[in-house]
Amino acid sequence: MTISPMAFIEEVTSQVYLSGAEPDRFQDFEIALQFAKELQREDAIARCHLGLGAIYAMDHRFQDAFSLLEQALATFISLADLDGQCKIYHILEFIYGQQGNFDRRAECSLKGFEVAKRTKNPLLGQFANSLGLMYVDNSKRLEQGIQYFHFVVEQPVLDTMMRWLGYSNLGEAYADLGDFAKAEHYLLKALVIARDREALLADRYPLFSQHFYQLAKEEIPDNLEAWTLFVMGRTYHLMHEQEKALDRMKTALTIAKKSTHGNILAFVNLEIGRVLTETEQNQEAIQTIQTAISLYQKADPQKESLSDQFFFRDAFHHLAMAYESLGDTKKALDHHKQYIAYLQAVSDKEMEKRLHQHETELQLEAYQDITTMSEIGQKLTASLDLEQLLALVYHHIGQLMHIDSFILGIYDGQSDCIDLRFRIVDGQQFEPSIIALRQDEAIASCLIKKTPIIELDGVEEMPFGNRPRSSIYLPLIVENHVIGFVHVKSYRLHAYDNRQIRFITTLSPYIAIALNNSRKSTELLKKTEELHFALENLKQAQTQIIQSEKMAALGELVAGVAHEINTPFGAISACAENIQAYLSGSLFSRIAHVCTQLPQEDKETFFAMIQAIATHRNRITSLEERQARKNLIPYLEEIGVQDARKIADIVVVMGLQNDIATYRSLLLHPLSDLIFSLCDEIADLLKNAQTIEMAVERVTKIIFALKSYSHVESVQSPVPCSIEEGIDTVLALFSHQIKKGIHLEKDYDTHLPILGFPDQLNQIWTNLISNALHAMQFQGTLSIRTIRAEQGVYIEFKDDGSGIDDSIKDRIFEPFFTTKKQGVGTGLGLQIVKQIVDQHQGTIEWSSEPKNTLFRIYLPALTL
Repeated sequence: MTISPMAFIEEVTSQVYLSGAEPDRFQDFEIALQFAKELQREDAIARCHLGLGAIYAMDHRFQDAFSLLEQALATFISLADLDGQCKIYHILEFIYGQQGNFDRRAECSLKGFEVAKRTKNPLLGQFANSLGLMYVDNSKRLEQGIQYFHFVVEQPVLDTMMRWLGYSNLGEAYADLGDFAKAEHYLLKALVIARDREALLADRYPLFSQHFYQLAKEEIPDNLEAWTLFVMGRTYHLMHEQEKALDRMKTALTIAKKSTHGNILAFVNLEIGRVLTETEQNQEAIQTIQTAISLYQKADPQKESLSDQFFFRDAFHHLAMAYESLGDTKKALDHHKQYIAYLQAVSDKEMEKRLHQHETELQLEAYQDITTMSEIGQKLTASLDLEQLLALVYHHIGQLMHIDSFILGIYDGQSDCIDLRFRIVDGQQFEPSIIALRQDEAIASCLIKKTPIIELDGVEEMPFGNRPRSSIYLPLIVENHVIGFVHVKSYRLHAYDNRQIRFITTLSPYIAIALNNSRKSTELLKKTEELHFALENLKQAQTQIIQSEKMAALGELVAGVAHEINTPFGAISACAENIQAYLSGSLFSRIAHVCTQLPQEDKETFFAMIQAIATHRNRITSLEERQARKNLIPYLEEIGVQDARKIADIVVVMGLQNDIATYRSLLLHPLSDLIFSLCDEIADLLKNAQTIEMAVERVTKIIFALKSYSHVESVQSPVPCSIEEGIDTVLALFSHQIKKGIHLEKDYDTHLPILGFPDQLNQIWTNLISNALHAMQFQGTLSIRTIRAEQGVYIEFKDDGSGIDDSIKDRIFEPFFTTKKQGVGTGLGLQIVKQIVDQHQGTIEWSSEPKNTLFRIYLPALTL
């Protein structure tokens, strides 16, 4: 039977499918399109373009699909074909969703929704559900999403599957909102619909092919029922009703096993495993999660999409937690490594998706700012020289902004003065000068309030009259301490636009960090000079006979002291490299990117969060961290945070868990993963800066110990001194030797000061500690006790070394008697100890046997 071209076109184009599309019908559409062009039928051409576009979309040939769909949409609009427009918007919605372009997807959903409402098109429920999901999943605006889901279920004419989807989505949304009563109510309605097999199988959903329904019709009710029970289980899990959660999920698992849809089985198993892990049922959790992985691999052997990466990331994370709870550290570590690999893959793919979303002029402008900021950051961190740093800041800001006056000042909080270290006015550089903070109201306000001052339409009084002025004051803050400011001024009104203000404001924290690092470096150099000076004094003091034993002991300590100094130096070097790596890497570009995407209110919250990270000091134990994460995850999941576990990890590391509600808008922002990853890196950067500070303190402590030890006594009469502080000073010098294998036990019973000569007393502690370490060959236990006596203090030094041989016990206090190798000891150690004890009107007792040598000194608490 011969069929006419128009009849063939009608037959082919009447079957346009998106879900369950059959690519082998491509040739039919090509033939139909040729007929339509020969007949010059615009409506037929548009329907052929629609069908071909759907096939291309399902084949992920999106560019080919776009070309045809745009032509078809223009024709349908000109012909007022609302049904055709709805189908085009639905296919475009699908394509943009696959590409991750949620803004364009939302635009198509909204247009399709408005068109479908006018004609009661069967796609109306699909558009409403899509809009609701986009509000819930992407912008985290749950209330708006819930409005669309209610619209779906309230429609008088709506296919059964869409009604189920509306109730199911309402249940999930209310669960995320924390309204569990409503969540349970709507999920029960969804469950009733899912169990109505007859109604579900009677549906003919638009853009679903008959071929698709023949394959899936027996599984659709089971799949929907299983998924509803699964969602109910997750809701009960959020309500901390774990028994109900496991019951619903296991029921869902039983039903899902009837289906060939392996992904549903996999997701249900994974969620059950997660609940089992959190309820410490670790063996069963491991088996369940491994089953989930196996099912997912069978259902999706490619494992390349972003959703695949999310699945395996979560699976290996829970496996690692379960094995860790069981004490199997090897398997826990193996699975944690796989978790980290998928975590990185997810991060990489999400970044690629986001970069694909925003190819606009604003992104180009942001990219230019990112490049410039990255270059500036690298140059700022390349040198710790203060003058070079100041010149670089001026040069690069001057390239971006018009500057008639530029000042970079350093604030001294102790003197409440400002060091105008770098000042250029009308191209002329002035010498540094110091002014009181109150001499300049604008600077004082900026520093005291710790907030920028921006004035774009001011005036300045001059001898010849007023002239316009634009002015920006930015505080430089590190760890909540103001260390200086940057001031730029132009004699033009509105000289600086938002981009320039945003750029210099974003740059200011990094100027502050670079300036602070320069200051720390200068302080460290000064400390190093002091150390070299102290060591030189010690070398000169070796010529003094009275100090010979002191110098002998110091000779033993020098290598250890050098090691103890090198260790913090190494830490400083490593941290400086880490800081430079952060600041010279992509950190600037990602921060600039975030700044371009955030509205002003969220941007202020973002900077407030950075400030909170900078002031965080309270460190908690690993156990407390795990508990904090466990407490935080339900809240994050409740408000709809994607990947709540990852965000919880970052929040706890940054120490923000107690104030998490403050940052809700950022948690729910589409860029939340990037925002919190950046804050995590900034927190790590600040930790490196804190490590540098602690290393400097460590060097300072060693220098103090050396200075105290090498100090030549100048006082002529005894002074109040602390026994415990003196012993701790000497122990600091021996710290390297002690670390080799000495277990140190200290028991200070009294801090009663005595009258004495501190340097001489330190010589006692030095000699006794040195002797004990050598007797134990630096392996054993050294016990030091101070005991309050009725009119004085007992100080005991006990070691478990080889002991003092009986044959030499009568000679240990003789001058120049020693059992050490030649060149190691002078034989003056114990003789000097006894001499100093006698000078302080004290006594010394001792006893010795193998593994138990005790020296006991008594010093009277003399009256001033």
